[in-house]
Amino acid sequence: MKRRGSTVFLQLATAILFVLRRTAEGWDDIGYSFLVGEDGRVYEGRGWSTLPAHSPRYNFISHGICIMGNFMKVAPLSDALKAVEAWIQCGLDKRHIISGYELFGHRDGRCTDCPGDVLYGIIQTWPHYSHRHIPVICKGRDLGYSLCIIALSYFFSINFC
Repeated sequence: MKRRGSTVFLQLATAILFVLRRTAEGWDDIGYSFLVGEDGRVYEGRGWSTLPAHSPRYNFISHGICIMGNFMKVAPLSDALKAVEAWIQCGLDKRHIISGYELFGHRDGRCTDCPGDVLYGIIQTWPHYSHRHIPVICKGRDLGYSLCIIALSYFFSINFC
């Protein structure tokens, strides 16, 4: 596996800084359901059963997954992308995500540069990416650069894969 100077320690440090930044902005905690490191490890944020807080207006019908990193000019490593695809399949298998789900990038529903220009281009090629226009919520400008997929879903349950 190729490395970009990224270790588990650096990824966890990034996650901690992310939480601290969000706390300073008045957020309670990580808003995403799950987070992914570029090494392909998936970390539980709010999980499947707790209402996420990644995208106002869509939280109650979605799960959010975040690949940690800045993807404005570079793509995430393939291990991270494979982990996201496996997470989606897990959600489908466990009925946390419905089979006809729509996939959106964070910027599709919120004023943000997230998930970064390069990663946004990648997810637009995925089979369930929706080009449907959804209302965008703007409250300030969030310049987060990690992947923040809004996988619209109508099932919330307790078990993680």
